[in-house]
Amino acid sequence: MAYVTAESLQTLKQINALIYPTDHIQHESLFRNVLEIPELTCIAFFDCFPCGYIICEKVHNRDGSSHLSIVTIGVTPDRRGRGIGGALLDRAIKTAKKMADVKFLTAVVPANDDFAERLFKRQQFKQCGSLTEEYGAYQGHIFSKSTGN
Repeated sequence: MAYVTAESLQTLKQINALIYPTDHIQHESLFRNVLEIPELTCIAFFDCFPCGYIICEKVHNRDGSSHLSIVTIGVTPDRRGRGIGGALLDRAIKTAKKMADVKFLTAVVPANDDFAERLFKRQQFKQCGSLTEEYGAYQGHIFSKSTGN
């Protein structure tokens, strides 16, 4: 695994296009801030080929603490089921625990994505809510995990 750099940003975009070829997640805004805190975006490799990624964002809470929001995570279809998604989540969890002000991690898992839901549950994330109608057509479940900080 490697953190995203200016040199590898195009690789990140290419992996994203493989994983989400027609999805809304293609928007350039997804990649706008990935270089600000490099350890929050990571590319996974399998047999030396890029095959997955995770993008997190540090969010400041009202009480002065922070949390990491997992903006997106994905693994190319040909490499799924090999522990890559779990390794990416492990990296995000370890990164969050190193940041003293980060109290928890969050993620929104799309409705009917049983594979992603199982992945988060295996990493001891707890479902703590669902998206309401105010989010429009996008439906999903909110997951959270404490860092212990």
